[in-house]
Amino acid sequence: MIMKPLQTVLACACLVACSENAPEATFTTLNSGAASLSTQAEGLDASASADIPTTGTASYSGYMGVDVGYNEVIGDLSMSVDFASDSVSGSARNFISASNIAYTGDLTLTGGFIDRTADTALGDPHLLADVDGTLTSDGIASTVDAQLRGTFQGPGRDIVSGYVSGTVTNQFGTNALNSANSFAVGDKN
Repeated sequence: MIMKPLQTVLACACLVACSENAPEATFTTLNSGAASLSTQAEGLDASASADIPTTGTASYSGYMGVDVGYNEVIGDLSMSVDFASDSVSGSARNFISASNIAYTGDLTLTGGFIDRTADTALGDPHLLADVDGTLTSDGIASTVDAQLRGTFQGPGRDIVSGYVSGTVTNQFGTNALNSANSFAVGDKN
């Protein structure tokens, strides 16, 4: 299952204690939401490509986890899908580390599209988008240059989940993102 790495990585960090100076949203709060959404995703099959509508829109919200090379972080992910134009857009923000250190900056989804020929039985994603931006904390800027690859799940396309692949560059060097850098969003409509 695609979301297993996110659930595993994030569940391990649930024991982090909150400090007095912690941001409003804590890692534990975001992690709990991500774990819940991940559990829902695990119970759903991939939507059939033929069942993806050709009209209408959907708005999704959920979580994205990435490793910025020296720290694993989680943030809020919002995604809009226009089924008529097969376009996908969105952003991830409010990133926070397992030690409740807030990161400034957003990651923006651009050039996103629906692949209506995807064969999910072969692991092909329904949805692809560039995800780029810079996340900064404690004076360390981490530039993300990546691609989001996801699959609609459930008969009503209730959840989109997948992974983020690409690179993160900061003063420590350039690191590859792997399958542990995951996301899951649920339908808000």
